[in-house]
Amino acid sequence: MKDPRLLRFVLAHFLTVVGEWAATVGVLVYAYDWGGSSAVGLVSLAVLAPPLICAPIAASLTARHRAHRVRLAGFTVQAVAYTGAAIAASTSAPAPVAAAFVVIGLGGLNTLRPTGAVLMPAVVRSTKELISGNLWVATCDSSSALLGPLAAAVLAGVAGSEAVFAGCAIGAAVAAAATAWRPAPLALTRSADADEPMPRRVMRVAAEELRRRPWSIGVLAIASARNIVVGAFDVVLVILALRTLDLGDQGPGLLSALVGTGALISALVATFVVRRSHLRPALVTALAATALICIAMGTRTDVAVVMVLLPFLGVCLSLMDNLSRMLLQRSTDPRNLGPLFAVLGLVSGAAQLFGSLLAQGLLAVAGVGAALVGVGALLALMTLAGFRSLRRADAHAEVPVVEMTLLMGLPMFAPLPPVTLEAVARSAQRIAVADGDLVIVQGERGDTFYAVSEGEFDIEMNGAFVRTARRGDFFGEVALLSDVARTATVRARGPGVLLGIHRGPFLVAVTGHDRSHAVALAHVDRLDLDETTRRAMQERRNGGPDGPIVDVVTDD
Repeated sequence: MKDPRLLRFVLAHFLTVVGEWAATVGVLVYAYDWGGSSAVGLVSLAVLAPPLICAPIAASLTARHRAHRVRLAGFTVQAVAYTGAAIAASTSAPAPVAAAFVVIGLGGLNTLRPTGAVLMPAVVRSTKELISGNLWVATCDSSSALLGPLAAAVLAGVAGSEAVFAGCAIGAAVAAAATAWRPAPLALTRSADADEPMPRRVMRVAAEELRRRPWSIGVLAIASARNIVVGAFDVVLVILALRTLDLGDQGPGLLSALVGTGALISALVATFVVRRSHLRPALVTALAATALICIAMGTRTDVAVVMVLLPFLGVCLSLMDNLSRMLLQRSTDPRNLGPLFAVLGLVSGAAQLFGSLLAQGLLAVAGVGAALVGVGALLALMTLAGFRSLRRADAHAEVPVVEMTLLMGLPMFAPLPPVTLEAVARSAQRIAVADGDLVIVQGERGDTFYAVSEGEFDIEMNGAFVRTARRGDFFGEVALLSDVARTATVRARGPGVLLGIHRGPFLVAVTGHDRSHAVALAHVDRLDLDETTRRAMQERRNGGPDGPIVDVVTDD
């Protein structure tokens, strides 16, 4: 991972998801010490509530404001809330007080998914980097399922729950600092529709996306199945460790760490799976295996079986989580990633809540074994019901997300409807250039529009330097829009990558949409090419960046 921005993006994600696991384990143990199993059940419901409330709000904020600012605000909320939980625990406050602070922190965490879905394609520079970035995020999620509970177990054993919450606060503060430092230029762009009232519109946009791409419903179902298990095991593992297996206060963290061990292993599996063209087989296999593991643990609940099967459960749960999100990202219009991931958060939260209630009900009626068997039977039914939708989702996972993200940051493409933008992105070609290559020569006929994906490109007019185009900039539009010869020469300053769109698809898209056409024409008018050339040449005569020149004679 060479790009420092992507490195900071992944670091911030890692610290906060580790904090999520640690804070959840820490508050459940604190609740058990305060009020026993009934307190664990109530607190587990409380910590599962944030997605139901905060996911739509997070999506609305992501749609209305710059995703970078929303993400930074989410990290800040977590840091403050976890600090409050640490103070509450250090003063032996009642469990509901500490839980309230943790719930607020987990509410801030709900900004992680929608903003990450929007920012990841803006941070990376190619589809290869997108895959790499997703793998790193998947590795963070997988390792956090191990490291978070382990950190909670160690800190709780050494200095109590207050140390767990303090560690989470420090991690969130570092994540905020990493996010604030030098964000990617495209990450600071704002949606073209950002001024529209969004709170009520977010779910409508997501519903429209699901209508256009109904196969996404199957992916959401897999995410729901995974979160039913997570919600159930939030309760089951605590009771299993403290009552059935008698492992002490560190038991819940240790059992969760076993699940996390499997999740970490799953990162290696995911590395091979995501490079394949089809993700459905792995998703179906993981769901079916999870059902069998739950049933097996329920029929024989002892230390040996639990210790062996929990890592395998972690592998399956992590694969279901990471692959379902990757499949959504591959097959969704990037403009709608925020709303759709808000729906994912909402559905996941509801599924966790349902799983927790299901487990508590079965625990009260028939014990741990019945709870595990019941969850496994439900997953088996969901495997059969979701098979067809997953097959369709896998067949349509071809949306050029990186290309669309780059284009939607350009003024003349931003107003385009999703279908048109997707069509243009599919027609675009990635062009690698070497240092010193001439991309455009002034006076020649132009047939391609260029968007800068990577590198720097010097633009000259009549031999005078005008500006340097970097990632998120573009050139070549004047010759196509005005049907004239190239008005400038463009030369690569070092190796780079361009996104090239041929005259036909470019003109059909831009001139076929009134708002885009108006923006494009206004852009050309603002250029005032004659004045730009005159000023650039005058700067060079006066000893500008490229030094003095002699007068340049141009043809009228």
